[in-house]
Amino acid sequence: MKLQNSPKIFENYKSDIPENTIKDIEEGFGRLGIKLEYFPGKSITGLDVFSGRCLIKNTPIQSFGKGGYPCFSPSQCLCRNC
Repeated sequence: MKLQNSPKIFENYKSDIPENTIKDIEEGFGRLGIKLEYFPGKSITGLDVFSGRCLIKNTPIQSFGKGGYPCFSPSQCLCRNC
C-alpha cells in the first residue's frame, strides 16, 4: 500500500508569519466583541522555549502556548482559543 498526502488538507492549507496570524485572530475575536490580552512568560533557561498566557478579558478563560522563538508564543496561545 502506498501512502499519499490528502489533497483536501493541502489544497486549503496556508501559513503566514506569526504577526499576521495574531492580527487575524484578534480581528476575528474583535468582530465578536471579545477582547484578548497576552502576557509573555519566561523563557526556559538553557532551552529555546518561550511561553505565554492569553486571557479573554472579563472571563476566566485563558490559554497557554509556547514556541521556539518569542514571536511563536503569542500565536500559539491565541490559536488555542479559536
